[in-house]
Amino acid sequence: MQFKQLLSQLKNYRRGWATQLVIFTKHPEDGAQDLLFSLYEISGSVICALEDVLENKHNEPTALQLVKRKLERLIISKTFQDYDFLAKEDLSYVISDPTKHHIRKMLEILDALT
Repeated sequence: MQFKQLLSQLKNYRRGWATQLVIFTKHPEDGAQDLLFSLYEISGSVICALEDVLENKHNEPTALQLVKRKLERLIISKTFQDYDFLAKEDLSYVISDPTKHHIRKMLEILDALT
């Protein structure tokens, strides 16, 4: 797994989630802000873990397992599923295909690190 490239991509995507958080603060949709903040928060933990790997520092697998569990719970939540459905119908962009791609990448990273 190319951690350095994944780190850069995830940081860029995290900035996008931060921008969306601002947008949904000004124009709220039910649950969108909480969903985006969870992705922002989880990605921060994954980014820190990747940075530790690249700096040859020790990662705590138990903490990363909890992060993975939080991400797994998020993607099966009703809010996530509702926004995923809306995206498929082109009615919302909260859960876009690139977002789902980055979620899969985060799960792969967490699997590799735990």
